[in-house]
Amino acid sequence: MSVNLNDVVIPEKNEDGDFPIVPNGDHLATISAEEKTSKNGNGMMSCQFKTDKGVVFDNFVLSSEHGLIRLKILCKAIGITDYKDVNASDLHDKTVIITTEEKWSEFNQKNEAQTTYGGFKAVTADSVVGDAPEDDIKF
Repeated sequence: MSVNLNDVVIPEKNEDGDFPIVPNGDHLATISAEEKTSKNGNGMMSCQFKTDKGVVFDNFVLSSEHGLIRLKILCKAIGITDYKDVNASDLHDKTVIITTEEKWSEFNQKNEAQTTYGGFKAVTADSVVGDAPEDDIKF
């Protein structure tokens, strides 16, 4: 497999050595997912949502009702209808629209982009994300 990286721009890190925060709003994202164990020993689905503005990280703790609800919302948005035995490979390389907002992360002790509670939407032919081009038709 080969890929053309000529047009890919690597974002510059800021003065803290971090990549820029993905702006608030809707973003088309490709999911990278893996199953992990949290520091507290709980199973979790760890996802990276790769957008054209950067990467948003999100962990869905599987022992938490909050984490399970958010994971089901994500699954529904990417077209998973059989919710029995969902695993990382079911999510990996799928495309979704995520809604992000900048928030303080207690875990990382810094501001970062986070997905909102219900912030996963299906990609459709009518999906518009980011900076939509202005209509240049003159009447």
